[in-house]
Amino acid sequence: MGEASNKIRRDIEETRGKMAETLDAIGYKVNLPARARDRSSQMRHNLKNRFTRARGGTMDGVQDSHPGDQVMSGKGMFARNTAVYLILGVTVAMALGGMLMRRGRNRLPGSD
Repeated sequence: MGEASNKIRRDIEETRGKMAETLDAIGYKVNLPARARDRSSQMRHNLKNRFTRARGGTMDGVQDSHPGDQVMSGKGMFARNTAVYLILGVTVAMALGGMLMRRGRNRLPGSD
């Protein structure tokens, strides 16, 4: 009889522990401001790590890198950024040119 009651008590304590974890998880799910703060903090930390790695430095003396991460620096990053800006510039120039050509076709003769 004593063993059965001890087992029941252990089961009750285990169930209480599981219920407490479940209630904490539910409470976190419904607490949108806390979740937003946590997400914001996580994103800020990730951004800070990326910026620090891109500069070639470390954050707080520890470099946070993962296998397969490639960090470009120096000439490689300059070349990549230059190509992106060049493509962006050509695209904008083509769009503006198309708009100006269309505007020129839509003008009536003598409307100046």
